[in-house]
Order: sequence, then structure tokens, then C-alpha cells
Amino acid sequence: MPRESEELREYIGNTTDMLSALEQVDERVREYLGFTPKDMKAFIEDNYDEWYKTKMETKTCWNTSLRCMLKEEFVCRICGEVVRPDGTWYLARGMMLKKEEKVLELVPKDRLDEYRDIYDLLMDYGENKIFARAIAYGCLGSNHLYADMGFEDRSGVSYLMRTHFKGLYDLNVALGDMRWKKFFYKQLCNQAEINLCKSPTCNTCEDRTICFPHGV
Repeated sequence: MPRESEELREYIGNTTDMLSALEQVDERVREYLGFTPKDMKAFIEDNYDEWYKTKMETKTCWNTSLRCMLKEEFVCRICGEVVRPDGTWYLARGMMLKKEEKVLELVPKDRLDEYRDIYDLLMDYGENKIFARAIAYGCLGSNHLYADMGFEDRSGVSYLMRTHFKGLYDLNVALGDMRWKKFFYKQLCNQAEINLCKSPTCNTCEDRTICFPHGV
């Protein structure tokens, strides 16, 4: 049975913001509160009417709608909707490859080791298997990684890296913020002690503007 409404309002009110209270509405928070999906919908409609109406008008998922209201950068692992810092959103096409067997069906057999190497590299620095699979599969595309993942620009990939693979993100920042696909393959080359670069250092390499999006 749902908890008493006064206790629920106190729970919501005592959090630092509504997002932290409701960030996984369809999963953890709803379960914690003892709500069925119908109960959760009614509670939000009754207590956060303005936000609820906006959510219904845009027809976004609960998580996306919350981040839009708070203008917080976000990528939903459930539906693939991406929230920009200005509170607008769009759908990243084909990014949410949830099941490993589904991804492996799509990976060309001659590139399976390549996919697994990138996936393992990401998992060395994080625990989110869904995004690790999406990024590793995206690296097999022929365009920029962000484009093959359905993002509008590389900030989408950077957000995923910063949020879910922070150690690897920090390493790239320390190197000067390489393009993500270039960075991943450079890490694999370093692990295998193979150097395919034209110069021993990035600073003196003639291909620097190719590897670094800002040319620095």
C-alpha cells in the first residue's frame, strides 16, 4: 500500500531537489514509496501540477521531463532521450542497445574483438554496461562517434563519459581532450604497446587537428 500522503510530501520536501526524490520514477523511487504506476501519476499530478502538465504536453518519459524542468544535462538509459543544458530535449537514435546478445548480433564478426576491447576499456573505468555497449558499438561506425550514436554533437558523448566513466574522461581531459574515438583507440594501442602515430608526441604531430576537435 502507498505511504500516507503527508509522509510522501515530507519525503519529497526534505530532498535537496525534486530530481533526487523522483529521478527513477518508474523504478527505485516509485518502489520505495510503495506506489503503483497509477498511484505515482496521481501523486505527481496532485502535488506538481504545472510540471505534470508540461510532461504530458511534451510526451517525454518521466526522467527526461524532470531534467528538462531542472535544465540538467541528461541521457535516459531507458528511452534514449537526451536533455540539453537549456532544458530542451531530442531522441538519440539507436543508442539504447540494452541486451548484449542484441549488440553482438549487429557487430561484424571480423570486428568483434575490436568491439570487446573498447567495451572492456570502458568497463575498467565504470559499471554502466548499457552505455559501454552503446559507445563500443558506436565506435564501429564510419562517422564521428557522436553522429553514429545519434547525438547532435560530441557533448553528448562527453556527458556519458563524464557521468559514467569518470576516470577515463579525466584521462582524456588531461591529454588535451582528444576526439573520443581517437582517444579510445589510442588507449588500446598503448595497452598493446603499439604506436601507430606519426610523431612520438601529440604536440609535434602533423595530424593533431584531426585527433583534437579544438586543434589544441
